Amino acid sequence: MRKHLKNIFVVHWQIKLLALTIAFAIWFYADSRLKEDVVLREVPVNIEVPDGYRLIYQSASRVWLHLSGPQHLMKKRQEEARENYLRFTVRLSSADIPNGPVQRDVDPEWLNVPEPEFLRMNVAAMHPRRIELFASPVVRRTLPVEPTFLGRPPEGYEIVSHNVTPSRVTVEGPSAVLERMESVKTVPIPVWDARESFGEYQPLQNEHEFDLNDESVRVSYEVSQSQVTVNVSINVEYTQVELEDVPLKLLQPKGFPYHAEIDESRITVLLSGLPTAVDNVTTADVTAYVDLSDLEDEDIAPGTTAPYKQAVQIILGIDAEVIGIKPDEEVTVRLTNR
Repeated sequence: MRKHLKNIFVVHWQIKLLALTIAFAIWFYADSRLKEDVVLREVPVNIEVPDGYRLIYQSASRVWLHLSGPQHLMKKRQEEARENYLRFTVRLSSADIPNGPVQRDVDPEWLNVPEPEFLRMNVAAMHPRRIELFASPVVRRTLPVEPTFLGRPPEGYEIVSHNVTPSRVTVEGPSAVLERMESVKTVPIPVWDARESFGEYQPLQNEHEFDLNDESVRVSYEVSQSQVTVNVSINVEYTQVELEDVPLKLLQPKGFPYHAEIDESRITVLLSGLPTAVDNVTTADVTAYVDLSDLEDEDIAPGTTAPYKQAVQIILGIDAEVIGIKPDEEVTVRLTNR
């Protein structure tokens, strides 16, 4: 048995070696002839920067790639792309980073493909072929904190002052961004329903937006603390109005024994309140009267008239305050015993 197996390899070994060589040549020829074209969309582009720098802008993070080559290599690239393994990667040195944006051609050699396989492939097309990069040294700055507000208080209320604790914080980020910043802003504080002073913890923003080549770019930075205390003082702005020609009524108890008359049947009422309450006030919102119930026990001789000073009383149907009455807060009531 062993002799038989040995004969398989040693008998006519020259012919067998020749046959193997021919078979390998045929396979190599066929493999080289069986080429395939593939289009790989959104192949990631990773830009690595040196320590102490931060990449703040990259015009394209993915590249459209057209490859051609042996079928088995193209299938392998497709599988790598599906698994998000295939990518362009380049590490920049500090000498590659100017003080501002820079244009870089995307080099196919950035692909993470073994060199023997890369040499057998052809990059037919890429889009984009050039990308713009902007990296900047990382620095630290101490900046004041500025509260930001969302909306405005209701009509009649206003923010008169505010303070922040701590008033300054340390930020760390790209110098190209921090140089553009004059303060660190809080996350916007909604005040459209603020009717009284308040204080609260408020997070700080950790992104700054600036324009680069007509494109809005948002860049993050680190802050020494995540939130601050914001105290806001709210003041009320009251409006005063004069409501003229308000009817003045006499409130008489049942069975009142005298005939009553007043010199003023209509008065002017001065009101103070929020604009939303008093700007559109009408006489229907105000009831003015004189209460005669404390005069029913007065002793008035038959056929005679007696004058009495009585206070005008007001009932309001709106949220406001009476600050005056014209011509006077008291009127003369004349009682006659008929």
